[in-house]
Amino acid sequence: MILTKDNYFSSEASQLYCGSTQFKGFVPELGGCEAMSLAKIRGEFIQETSSDMLYGKAVHAWSEGTLLEFKRANMKELTKADGVTFLAKYKGIQDSIDAIQNDINMMAVLDGEKEVILTANMFGMDWKIMIDAYNPLVGFFSDIKCMRDFAFKYDEKQGARVSFIKYWGYQYQMAIYAEVERLSTGRDDWLIPQIAAVTKQDPPNKDIFIGFYEKIPQLLLEVEMYSPRIIALKSGLEQPTRCGECDYCRLTKQARFVDFDSWAPISDDDYEED
Repeated sequence: MILTKDNYFSSEASQLYCGSTQFKGFVPELGGCEAMSLAKIRGEFIQETSSDMLYGKAVHAWSEGTLLEFKRANMKELTKADGVTFLAKYKGIQDSIDAIQNDINMMAVLDGEKEVILTANMFGMDWKIMIDAYNPLVGFFSDIKCMRDFAFKYDEKQGARVSFIKYWGYQYQMAIYAEVERLSTGRDDWLIPQIAAVTKQDPPNKDIFIGFYEKIPQLLLEVEMYSPRIIALKSGLEQPTRCGECDYCRLTKQARFVDFDSWAPISDDDYEED
């Protein structure tokens, strides 16, 4: 399958390729749910685009130079009748864009070719990536993130407050991107990964997060460790485990008769599907 921007996020592409978001979705330790991830891949469950997702997509469209087209394609949700002016609740999108445009460092790390698609075989399966800003001549690539803020978040798995990078598992995305790019191009070493992050605050905050390069070997070892399970799930050799808390698990759950004093977490027996 030849990947393009039109089919990159399709069900067919998701079945044939693994991506960083799909990887995280399959890993419970990273907040993923195997059942929901598999249902998404098969086209059995589609999550509606939230306002947060629309916000991020708009900023990405600006970076790519297609913001006007994106506005017009999402007029009902995003803009006034003119197809240009953001609705009041989305005014922050322009504020975030302005914050990036007016910052010399942010613009420097976002220099390069936009939305570059690369593929490679890694750990027994095919992977796909789409790089926001690709600059191999200078030696780096960058990813744009639109965050609510840069506050530390409590991670139940680690029992501690962690940065938003670790909370959302973005370090794995950077490692996967670096290795797929290296394999795809045949280069000997990785490009330097960077995250150009802007917040939705008023006024927005922005920073460039680095330090991923040195951690790539260990991160790839962890990705390799989880890969056999993902391959087995996608090929149907193993059945997915449900998290019991995500949208998909709640949607397919059957109500139980529960003694309030001996309540127990949801089990696989509480669902309609196998």
